[in-house]
Amino acid sequence: MLQLKRLPWSTAAVALKVVIALFGILLCYQAYTFYGEWSWPKSFSRGTSQDPLSLIHPHGGSRCLPSLNSSLLLEAKTIRNACQHMAPYPSSDVRIGRVTAHFGSVQEHYQKALSTHVLHSMIHNNDLEVMCTPVVDSLWNKPAFILSLLLKEMVKPAQERLEWLFWVDRDTLILDQCRPLSSFLSPRDDDESDETEDTDTSESERRDETNPDDIHLLVTNDWNGLNNGVFFVRVNQWAVELFSDIAAFRYYRPNVSLPFTEQSAMEIIMNESKFKPNVRVVPQEWFNTYPKGSPTDFVEKADEDGLKDYHARRGDFLLHFAGRGGRDKLINEWAEMLEGTRSIWPKEEVQRNATKSIRGFWSGL
Repeated sequence: MLQLKRLPWSTAAVALKVVIALFGILLCYQAYTFYGEWSWPKSFSRGTSQDPLSLIHPHGGSRCLPSLNSSLLLEAKTIRNACQHMAPYPSSDVRIGRVTAHFGSVQEHYQKALSTHVLHSMIHNNDLEVMCTPVVDSLWNKPAFILSLLLKEMVKPAQERLEWLFWVDRDTLILDQCRPLSSFLSPRDDDESDETEDTDTSESERRDETNPDDIHLLVTNDWNGLNNGVFFVRVNQWAVELFSDIAAFRYYRPNVSLPFTEQSAMEIIMNESKFKPNVRVVPQEWFNTYPKGSPTDFVEKADEDGLKDYHARRGDFLLHFAGRGGRDKLINEWAEMLEGTRSIWPKEEVQRNATKSIRGFWSGL
């Protein structure tokens, strides 16, 4: 009977080491082909590691985050490459951090919504700050969290801190993954992003209110007045004072009616003489559109009949389900549609492009 000879232990050990080494080389090669081919944004030099997941910063645990896996990285890479060909935007070094809150019980539809922001942050190299655990009661966590981030940034050297924060409520979805956050800001922000200096923004030293450098808050209104579900705020002393006043409002003015809680407080405070010159209400369609009809209508509608200016169209940046009931079903349906389209629209299918309106706003100041 034929018997196989056993390999000496030393030979088997060497063979095992060779197999392990080859496996390690294969893994390194796969990592290189993925990360090495990633076309990183111009501003990625800020980080010490070319890992897009390092842009995501949960606060109070990470249970509220969606799954951050290799498929998400691949999706971000694929969309970014497509955007370079279909929707070119000027490169920008403006340091912008996206901020949101997703505390309470983990809900799948909100995680799907957050995934669209995670993707956009990785594509455009924006930090994403996510509050997973509340620190105060209810909606007042928004000004508290924003204030904490402002204070954290303000103690950094000016050339290292974020320049703007972009707040988004958890019931928002990114409709256009190609448009960078910097496209909504003044071109001067990019020109001066590497020359930031500490400045005193006290009332007596502010320049003319029409100077773009003096605009520190970009908000939108709807039929109820201010909607602060989405807005930009500049990182500076002015913002620290604004959100300090908002967070303290209910304690120092307990008799003032606040029908929309912290949103009402923010509207009152930002319209006071101390802050109003530095606030601008921009068209709602820039970055805070509301849904009209189903996702299928959104994709297939050939005209704009029946749509108000604030209703979402193909080419708009963000969708907000403000005040809508049944958000779980709605967000799931819209998220499924966006997964199929990758939030990229051929030029001939775009119904609205806010670029002209944005440029006109800043050039008209």
